[in-house]
Amino acid sequence: VKVNSYDQAKAALEEGIDAIYLSGEVFEPFPPFSKEEIIDLTKNKKDTKIYLSFPRMMFEKDFSEYGHLLDQNDLGLDGLIITNLGAINKFKDLGLELIGDFSLNIYNHKAADFYKRQGLSVATLSVEIPLLDAKETIAKSHIPIEMIVHGSPVVMYLEHDLYENINVLEPIGEEDNQHVDNNVLVLVDEKGYEHPVYRDNNGRNHLILYKDLCYLPILKELHAIGVNRFRIEGCHYDIESLRIIIRTYKKALNDLSACKELFDSLNPTYAGFTLGAFDFN
Repeated sequence: VKVNSYDQAKAALEEGIDAIYLSGEVFEPFPPFSKEEIIDLTKNKKDTKIYLSFPRMMFEKDFSEYGHLLDQNDLGLDGLIITNLGAINKFKDLGLELIGDFSLNIYNHKAADFYKRQGLSVATLSVEIPLLDAKETIAKSHIPIEMIVHGSPVVMYLEHDLYENINVLEPIGEEDNQHVDNNVLVLVDEKGYEHPVYRDNNGRNHLILYKDLCYLPILKELHAIGVNRFRIEGCHYDIESLRIIIRTYKKALNDLSACKELFDSLNPTYAGFTLGAFDFN
C-alpha cells in the first residue's frame, strides 16, 4: 500500500499488510515524512516491510537531500521505490532492495528485464499497458511483476502549479466538486468528468483518475497468470476508507473465489470504479 501520511502508514501497519510505500511526493495538507516518523514506523513494523519512495522528478538538490538522509543508514528501511533511472545509479550501493515504480513505463518484458539488469528486484507494470501486452510481459519477464490493482496512480504530472492561479485570478463561481472536497482542484474533461489535482510538498501537481482503478473482479485471473504482488495506491484516501479497502483485498487474497462477492459489497469511494487500460481490450 502506498501512503501519503504518517497516520495512513500507522493505519496500514495496524492492518498487518505486507509492505508500505512511503510517498516521496506527499499531497497537501500533509507534510513530508520526517526522519523521526520513518524511524518510528520501522521500529514498529513487525512483519511489514517499509520502503521509501523517491519523487518522480529529481534534481541535484533532491539527490543531495535523499543521499544525506539515506547515508546515515539508521532508518530501518527495507528498500526504496525507484521512480527514475538516475536514482538507481545513485542509490544502488546502499544495500537496500530496489523496486521499480510504474513511472519507469515498463510496458513489455524487454523493459522489465533491462531494469532487472540494473539491479531492481521487482518491476511495476505501466498503468497504460493493455491486457494482452500485460499478460505477455508477466509471462516472459525474468523479474517479479507488481500491479496496481486499486486506487489511482498519478496519470498526469505537472511542474506547473495550477493552485497558483487561485491566488491571482478572481473565482469563477462557488466551487461544487462532485466527489472530492472543494479545496481540491479538479480538471473537467469534455465529458464533464472531474479529475482531482493534488498539490505536493514541492508545489508540483498530480492529476489522478476520475474513477478509481479496481481489479478486484479479475484478481483471481491475474493471480492465475503469475501476478502475486498487488498494490493499492492509497494516497488520496481518508483513514477509514483505506482500512476498508485493505481489509477487502486481504480477504480476497485469502480466498480468491470470493472476489466477486467482495466487489459487490465494496462501495465506490469517489466516482466509481474502472479497469483502466484493461477496459479497451
